[in-house]
Amino acid sequence: MTMPRGHANTRRASRAYGCTGSAANMLNGPTERTHQVAAALDGEAPAAHRGWHQWSGHGAGQWYLREEHFGEAGVTAHYWDSQGIPTLAAVTVHGRTRPQVDLDGIRLIGRTVSEVDAEVIQYIEDRDLGWLVYCDGGPGPEELNMYVRATRAGDTVVSGARLFAPDWKDHG
Repeated sequence: MTMPRGHANTRRASRAYGCTGSAANMLNGPTERTHQVAAALDGEAPAAHRGWHQWSGHGAGQWYLREEHFGEAGVTAHYWDSQGIPTLAAVTVHGRTRPQVDLDGIRLIGRTVSEVDAEVIQYIEDRDLGWLVYCDGGPGPEELNMYVRATRAGDTVVSGARLFAPDWKDHG
């Protein structure tokens, strides 16, 4: 996956989001292409798979992989299937587990969200970059295809980040 640009706040009405499934019943489930995140995480198996069933007119049709959560590493891999094959489109780094990601020296993960937002916005303005506020309210430089996210950590909220491909449609 490259970390280029883009965002969207759209949802296709023909798809039911949030259905859960397991690798055993996924017709379009984990493939060689979806195992790239597990390989990057030293073989960690995903703790959960999420996806959706395509409506077939008489009931649920084929199950499509949408995301895999890697609990030990604290990341979620997001997939899309533009050509019928789940392809890695984004990675969310969750703030409560604190794998660290930096943006030119700005620690993005596990901090007070407003402090990280302010530093990222200053970074963007100092470099005269375009910036966007994404569907869940987090700011990010348009050119870098990443943004700051708030992650609940018990009774507090800490910063996380999402890195994504340019043509991925972000649903929050």
